[in-house]
Amino acid sequence: MIKSASVKAYEKMSRPERRVAIAKDVIKNLDILEVESGFGYVVPHSGTDEYIDKKLNDQQIAENCKKTCTVCARGAMMICKISKFNNFSFKDISNLYLTSSNTSDALSDAFSCIDLFNIENAFECNTPSGKWFSIINDKDRLRAIMQNIIDHNGKFKPTVEYTVS
Repeated sequence: MIKSASVKAYEKMSRPERRVAIAKDVIKNLDILEVESGFGYVVPHSGTDEYIDKKLNDQQIAENCKKTCTVCARGAMMICKISKFNNFSFKDISNLYLTSSNTSDALSDAFSCIDLFNIENAFECNTPSGKWFSIINDKDRLRAIMQNIIDHNGKFKPTVEYTVS
């Protein structure tokens, strides 16, 4: 299999560089993503029976998910990463619903379990400091979280307060 330039570039990135690249891509795709807290990782819209079409390649499936699914923070990062860098296979997913385990597997070459836990808790406003409650809109909160990752060179700092203008 011939690897695309973006896959080769991703393989050469450090873990912090990968986190920044994923965060930038999430921000770039926020206009087309349906983002919702308290919903699930990647959930197909009502009436979408099979959003994982096994005839498509993984990047095409991820692109399809951007338009036909609702995502949380981890789901958005996973879908954007696969769409751009193609580092995950949907072939083993049988129940058509992506789980915490799937997102962890897909993002493990960039984010630790603690990183993902902290990001999801901030997105879901489950942080002890409550700093993320002030950003009411889910997309705005996800944008602020991703900008936090970018601003801190790949490190998410949940105690740093962000505002969205």
